[in-house]
Amino acid sequence: MIDLWVVRFLRWSGLFLLLGLASGYLPLGHYLLWGSEEQCSWAPVHGHVILLGWLGMAAFALTYRALFAAGGPAPPERLVRWHFGLCVAGVLGVLAHGVLGWFVLAHLEGHVHGATSERLWHGIDGLFLTVYAAGCVCFWLAGRPALRRAAGR
Repeated sequence: MIDLWVVRFLRWSGLFLLLGLASGYLPLGHYLLWGSEEQCSWAPVHGHVILLGWLGMAAFALTYRALFAAGGPAPPERLVRWHFGLCVAGVLGVLAHGVLGWFVLAHLEGHVHGATSERLWHGIDGLFLTVYAAGCVCFWLAGRPALRRAAGR
């Protein structure tokens, strides 16, 4: 069972690598064309997708493999499923919000005060990062028994 989830985490890790690299080209083009005077709000999206998506998902897969490869009892599949789903939803939410949310907030600028739209931007981004963090809590709960066994407790 755990091998299936390891493969899923690694496959999504590869997909997030490609999405993270692709989302980095727009800020790069923005800064090459307009210089660093104009701020490009997509730049953090690139970093979040690379770190949380590619590196995070790969680290989860390798940790699951290392913790449960020794033949100990597998983690509860329900927790692993929730962990996977929440992390994927969090990264996809950050990506979609970073790319599409920028256009929506650009149209709100004329109707909503700039500081208000910026707080809304950060609030939505924080919501998706909290979804990812909830997935990390599931990871901790799923791996905790194996870590205790490894420590001899």
